[in-house]
Amino acid sequence: MLRDLPALRTMRAVLWHIQSEQSPIYRAAWRPSRVWLSPSWLMLLLLLSIPLVRLFEVQSGVPFFIYRDQALIGFGLLGTALISLLPYSLLAALPAAGIARLRLVQTWEMFLLTPSAPNEVVTACAAAALRPQWRLILGLGLLGAVFGVLAAVAAAFGLAAKGEVIWAGVLALLGVLCMPYARLQESAICLLIGVQVSDNAPRLAFILGTLSGMAARLALPILALGLSGQAEGLSALIAEGIRLTDLLPTNVTLLATVTVICMALLLGEFALIAFLPSLPTAVAALLIFTLRGRLSRWLVQRAESI
Repeated sequence: MLRDLPALRTMRAVLWHIQSEQSPIYRAAWRPSRVWLSPSWLMLLLLLSIPLVRLFEVQSGVPFFIYRDQALIGFGLLGTALISLLPYSLLAALPAAGIARLRLVQTWEMFLLTPSAPNEVVTACAAAALRPQWRLILGLGLLGAVFGVLAAVAAAFGLAAKGEVIWAGVLALLGVLCMPYARLQESAICLLIGVQVSDNAPRLAFILGTLSGMAARLALPILALGLSGQAEGLSALIAEGIRLTDLLPTNVTLLATVTVICMALLLGEFALIAFLPSLPTAVAALLIFTLRGRLSRWLVQRAESI
């Protein structure tokens, strides 16, 4: 079964190396890091900031910001970009730099000469490079998958409010069933791209890995915005949310624009259905999902044949 899910197999192997620490290659490749980010408190503050600030304003009658709407919307957009881009950039950049350092001291070639399979060498060295920031990557990745599912459900409600009940059901079903594995596919692809660019100097490999991870994650949202960025299915949801609660900012135009960008970042290829529900966009979303699976399988096979 796992052979049919290469992304799951790759990320499961990396997680096993980090948790068990039994692989001799992993122990040999690991090096202590002075930078250890623990953003749990920051993420909690980010999630609670908008309702708390608005609650303070309602109770006190004192405006917290002169440009409250713009500040809160910008903060929300920053948080969405953070959970949508940072883990994938780190998944590409850290293995790229870590394996590049191993190549520089000729340890990588020595690992490949051991009896261990090439895929074990790749996943063990990648896991050793990811270990210092693994909690951050895992936390943001899971948060991005959860918010992606919630965004699909929210967009489905918007389509249903507009009368597109069938497409609302299709989007909700695909979001719940396919979104988590889509994020897992992107994680594996970014990690394996980092391995592919590790034949450069460590600093250059880190930069290339960062850019590659961001590009891999931004490609589909940009495609969705370019092909169907009007997001007609979300207009009803935005209007209904503003009518029902005063916790949301009242700048409808700005809110609509930011919602489109956030939905594109969270939904990826499934934003095509949310923005412009039709048979061609649904087929395109499923085709992209399938092709990304084939790309991850090809990168896994290439890593296993080193």
